[in-house]
Amino acid sequence: MINDSDYKLVEGINEKTYSVECLVDKYTGIVYTYGDVKMNEEVVDGEEICRLSFDYKIESVPEDVDRDILKTDQDFQNHIGEVLAHIITNYEYKIGNNDEKP
Repeated sequence: MINDSDYKLVEGINEKTYSVECLVDKYTGIVYTYGDVKMNEEVVDGEEICRLSFDYKIESVPEDVDRDILKTDQDFQNHIGEVLAHIITNYEYKIGNNDEKP
């Protein structure tokens, strides 16, 4: 289970975004940024579920981590999905550009 001590938000490449730095286990020191995030409702075995899908970009990795292997690492993708779910569930972050009035 993910908790606040598993990651921290860091300033992104562009000052208007935040990236996430992993702080635990084999992913310590990896920094990535979420791209498009979608929640898709579907019915599985008669139950309605919401499936989270997202894009991400790996910003930096420690020297001992192979970036190419990480891109296909299903455990890493599951981990950052759990981090994203934790952020969405536990914090109110502004998503998108809502500064401008219509």
